[in-house]
Parts: sequence; C-alpha cells; structure tokens
Amino acid sequence: MLISSYLLMVLSVVVICVIYYFIFIMGAVSFYEFAYMLSHNMAAGGAITVAWDTIKPCLWLAAVLFIILFLLNKYVFKGLKSKLVFSIILLILSLLTLLKVVKIDEYILSALSKTKVYEEYYVDTNNVNIEMPEDKRNLIVIYLESMEASLFSKENGGAFEKSIIPELEEIALNNTSFSNTDKLGGAHTLTKTTFTISSFVASTSGTPINIKLFKGYNSKRPFMRSVRTLGNVLKDNGYNLEIMQGSEIEFSATDLYIKENEDFKVFDINTAKNKGLIDKNYFVWWGIEDKKVLEFSKDEILELSKQNEPFAFVLFTMDTHFKDGYLDETCDKPFKEHLANSYACSSKMINEYLNWLKEQDFYENTTIVLMGDHQVMQDSFYKDHKEYDRVNYNAIINSVASGNTKNREFSQFDMYPTILASMGASIEGNRLGFGANLYSEEKTMLEILGKDKFDKEILKKSEYYDKNILTEN
Repeated sequence: MLISSYLLMVLSVVVICVIYYFIFIMGAVSFYEFAYMLSHNMAAGGAITVAWDTIKPCLWLAAVLFIILFLLNKYVFKGLKSKLVFSIILLILSLLTLLKVVKIDEYILSALSKTKVYEEYYVDTNNVNIEMPEDKRNLIVIYLESMEASLFSKENGGAFEKSIIPELEEIALNNTSFSNTDKLGGAHTLTKTTFTISSFVASTSGTPINIKLFKGYNSKRPFMRSVRTLGNVLKDNGYNLEIMQGSEIEFSATDLYIKENEDFKVFDINTAKNKGLIDKNYFVWWGIEDKKVLEFSKDEILELSKQNEPFAFVLFTMDTHFKDGYLDETCDKPFKEHLANSYACSSKMINEYLNWLKEQDFYENTTIVLMGDHQVMQDSFYKDHKEYDRVNYNAIINSVASGNTKNREFSQFDMYPTILASMGASIEGNRLGFGANLYSEEKTMLEILGKDKFDKEILKKSEYYDKNILTEN
C-alpha cells in the first residue's frame, strides 16, 4: 500500500509538470490535438525527444513537489490508508486540472452539439469543375514547420523590431503573399488546423480532419476517401506526385491520407536509409534534419523534371518544431533565443534552396508555394508580444494568377483552391470544400461567419460529415 501511495504521487507530479508546461511554455492547448494523438501513431519521429524536452524544465519543480508530498505523506498522514487516500485524491485533482487546461469541456460540449455548417456552406469537391491550363505548370509546395508572419519586422507587419526571418520576409514582399492586414500577414490557425497533418489535410482538401477520441483512421475508417483532394486533381491531369519528409511517413497517419489521395511516391527517413543516404541508425531531431532533407530533395526533383509529365512535389521542414527548434552546427546565432536562431537558419536555408531552384530549367514553369503549417506550439517565445495577432506565413512564387492580397481573413482551408488557381486552374465557383480561391472576390468562411463562429461550428458533430466524408468500410 505504501509503494502504491508513492507511485500515485509520482504520477501526480508528472501530471502537475505537464500542467506547468502547458500554462507557461505552450500556452493555449486544445484537447482535439490530444484526441488525435491518442488515436494515431504519434510515438514515432521526434515525439520522444520533444517529450523529454518537455519534462526537463520541470525536473526542479518535480523534485520540490515530491519532497513536499513525501513529507506530508510521512508526517501528516500517519496511517497507510490515509496516505493512499491522500495520494488518490491528489492524482484525481491533478488529472481534473489537466483536463481543464486542455479544454476538455469544450471538446465534450462540441461533441454533444450538432452543426449544419456543411449543409449550408461546404462545397462538395467532387461536384466542382476544375480545368487545368493546356500548358500545365509544375508545383512545389513546402510546408514550413511552425512558420509565422509574426517573425517579420514590425515595419512589414511582424511582431519584432528586427526580422527573425529576413530572407523569407523578402520573399513574401517580392511575390504573392496573402495577408489579414494591409502589411504582410497570413492565415489564421483554427482549432482543427493546429498540428501538421490537420493543416496538410485542410490545405489540400478544404476539409477538416476527423478527430474522435480513441477512434482514429485505419483500414476500416479510411482517410477522406470520398473527398477530391489536390492530389486527386493533379493525378487526374497527368501529374507525377511525390511527398518528402525527414520523419517516418506513418507519423500522425500521413501515410493513410496520401494512400487515399492517389499515387504519391514517398521519401521519408526509411527511404533515405534504404538508399544508403544515411546510416541505418541515423536519427537527428525528428529523423533527418532539414539541411539533409533539402539536399536529398534536389535529386528527387531533378528526376521528376526529366519525365514527360508535369510534377508536383510536397516537402515538409522540421527544424523549427517546438521545443526551441533544432540548430544545425553550420547555422549562425544572431539571436539570444535558440528558437529564434532556428527560425533564422531555416529562413536562410529556404532562400538558398530557392536560389538553387531558380537555376534549374524547369523553374519558370514551376509554381512554388511556401506555407507555414500552424503556429509554433511555444507561446513562451511570444511572452513579450502577446498582443500580436499571430498568423501563418505564406508566399507563392511564379503564380500566374493575380488579385487582392491584402486585408483577407482566411485559413488553411482556403489554400486548396488558391494553390490550384496560382497554377492557372479555372475553378467553377471558386470554392472547394470550405476553401475559397483568394485570388477571386469570393468570400472565405472567416469573412462570412467570422473566425470564432466558424471555428466553433466545425468542432461540432455533423451528420453530413459522417455520411458523406467519413466513409467507413
């Protein structure tokens, strides 16, 4: 009984440390992310590293708490039974506090509520006529991990006196970049687009990801098979498709999504090992650091460019993932904060990568989309900039479309039709799913309903979604 008491105390201390981390480091946390993590393969990649980085800052607190609880258990609660009761109550209170911090009340309330937002506003992607130009353009989409417009200089709409990402800021200034203000800005992160796979799905399908506790995607519950996504559209038009990332493709069920979205050739950490590009035991940060991923991608893109068909290449960066980001030994350190230096180095690497692309024969006929996937999950980095309305970075290079790019309220959902339009596609009605073509005058869902209302509606249970989108075998 005494051992059980101390084990329960240890669990309580761990939970209290997690609460501390969420409140003082991460900031706003949604139970939806946890529901998805508990239902899918989230233990791969650098999740273990991130978990350890989460625990480390709390070790001092854990030590102090455990000593206090140990003394209480030894000198205040005399009997074994009272010690066990104390430990149980402590664990229960800790867990209830954690659930409150991650807003489980919001999750439960939404699960019990119904919405008609799909019936009223969702445009079935299968019923929209999309015409690609006769001279089809190649497409390169680079998802920049946790890349925000807040990292710009104040002069151009950011939160910092000096730009953290000067190269990416310059790219946004000199190319198409949609903004929520009259300066540089970007897309709002919604509750269902707060992590990479949810952002990836939203920006390539115009459709929210399904998030149900302990009920994830699998062979019996396929990943949006009924939705016509960006991959489907491009494959139907003769494109060769490839997706590349430094972690395992199975992480977060990314493999299940792309399996339902035509024949993406996959390049992940296991591909690199099988090709002999890295050692069998190689593992840095989340798998392969961005410097190597970008270098490996050059050969992949060159190979795609030699084919007779147009190509679409999707790439994910990871160095700027929380906590504090990864910093390659070749990176400069112009800032005090480790994460700021990671962002600065990523900006420089992406700029050098784009300079390489400019030297290639296929460059002029290739549209390049740079997109922050979501906000950084580390609010402590913005402790001095809490008033700033944080939005995701975006820039589109070699776009053949034009339109108003300023003062647009939009989200990742709008990137799906916008990406197609940037390649010269004609989209009937300029709407796909919940997304609106930002080059057009069509209003986005955020402009129609407002950010908060739309965010709340897509969290609710939808009969339309369950019947028409979440098709189960």
